[in-house]
Amino acid sequence: MKQSIWNNDSKKKTRGLRRAFRNFLKYTTIHTSSLPNANDHSALGCWSIHLPFNPSYMHAKCNSNSIKRFYLQTAINRVEHLIHLKTVTEKEYRIYFGVSFPNLHTSHILIVFSKQGIERFFEGFLRRYMDGPQWISLPQERDIEKEFGLHIPKELQVKGYTEIFTHPDYNDKEIWFIGELD
Repeated sequence: MKQSIWNNDSKKKTRGLRRAFRNFLKYTTIHTSSLPNANDHSALGCWSIHLPFNPSYMHAKCNSNSIKRFYLQTAINRVEHLIHLKTVTEKEYRIYFGVSFPNLHTSHILIVFSKQGIERFFEGFLRRYMDGPQWISLPQERDIEKEFGLHIPKELQVKGYTEIFTHPDYNDKEIWFIGELD
């Protein structure tokens, strides 16, 4: 990841920040207070929640890095909460957070209702678009927890990928998966 994506070295005050934090917490808490029923989503085989990262806060030059860290840590905590809610009948569920850099507003929490579903997801994810973007695993030396000052619980796995486009108009981006990935 390029340093400019994360570190903007600004401490200028941002208007409406307290309200944005409160709304984000309320939205994520309501939508992740319980696990969805697999029977309601059986045709899809998964359930996802798109997190309301406000792009104007994420891309503003005046934002400090603590704002982005707050949003990411809150989502990671909600994934951990959902994992602890699983019962014996939901043991096959795989719950994870997909973090997209530099566009955090495209990040989401996803629940796949079976272990085979997560395996199929990663197979399709890594093999899609042979003539378009290619996903390459990030080196083991990269540590999102240290890079961004996050706390990732020990029971959650982390996998990072970078997307390489062959077209000059597209920028490279990274995606990190945090949660139950096995």
